Amino acid sequence: MIADHSAYYYSIGVFTKVPNALPVTFWVGGGLGISGVLALLIHRREQVPRWYLVAQVVLTGVLLGALVLRHGFEVNLLAAAAFVVAGVPSALIDLRTSRLPNWLVVVVYALTSAGLLVATFGDVRGASLLGAAVGATGFVMFYAALYAWLPGQLGGGDVKLSAAAGAVLGWHSWPTLFAGLLMIWLLGAVAYLAMRLAGGPKPRDLPHGPFLVLGTVAAVLVVP
Repeated sequence: MIADHSAYYYSIGVFTKVPNALPVTFWVGGGLGISGVLALLIHRREQVPRWYLVAQVVLTGVLLGALVLRHGFEVNLLAAAAFVVAGVPSALIDLRTSRLPNWLVVVVYALTSAGLLVATFGDVRGASLLGAAVGATGFVMFYAALYAWLPGQLGGGDVKLSAAAGAVLGWHSWPTLFAGLLMIWLLGAVAYLAMRLAGGPKPRDLPHGPFLVLGTVAAVLVVP
């Protein structure tokens, strides 16, 4: 009888964690709306195929949904969510053209900064804002050093995008910051080895922007 009661209360606890449809619609729907606007701007300015724009919106929705399932609907979700909305189109453009347009990097900065500020003040965590500043500075210094010492391996856009990635990772926690850097380069190494085994491009032909975005999101999802 005690075992039955335990199973009952356990099942209640599990179901209370299932996301409500209204918050999911608010978070994911809002992000997809902004992503759709960005898709229209990209189509006008970058002349990409329509299927690329569809892929952008779908991938944005998948990542936002994963963040919601992992972290719930607290205001602290805004930091990573804003980065996803602007970072996904940047990663896809980089994947297609091997460049990160300055205007799109500015959009990443604007949305990520807004998300960080709202998340920080809404959650009343000044230390998080300090962590974001340290993360952004550390990432820029690291990537700028690689850009200078290993010419041709990274682009200037990668250095610029790294600031936003470092800010998001540093805002969440120090373990997330270090895990993010590890995951970014681990994903890049795995992709490089896979493409080389398949007779793919040389290292400098593999854009780094997608790994900056995916590695950052992966760290936020994995690190407690």
